[in-house]
Amino acid sequence: SLVRPLIKSRHARSLRVVYKSGNSIYVFCVISEADREENAGANMTFELDGKKVGEFFHQPTGEMEKSGQFKLAYNVSVYANASIPAGNHTLRVSSLGKSRVIFDYALYT
Repeated sequence: SLVRPLIKSRHARSLRVVYKSGNSIYVFCVISEADREENAGANMTFELDGKKVGEFFHQPTGEMEKSGQFKLAYNVSVYANASIPAGNHTLRVSSLGKSRVIFDYALYT
């Protein structure tokens, strides 16, 4: 199943993905190469059912498109776990510091 949660605040520091009857989950984000002080890359942690299960960090390069815009990478896998006991689960994705996290989607099976 595909999950695209509605995030009510642009400035949310975390989001929860609640899913039923799953035993694996994959989280994908859009990663920006913008290297400005106000957003220092992508730095996030993952908690599954209240336990820390992973981290993701990307230091931006400042690489630009020919158009002058910072490059964006889509469909970047930031968390994958295929060994979860079957059942209902909650995954919390948290942004750390001045991190910019652009959630794309989550896939669970």
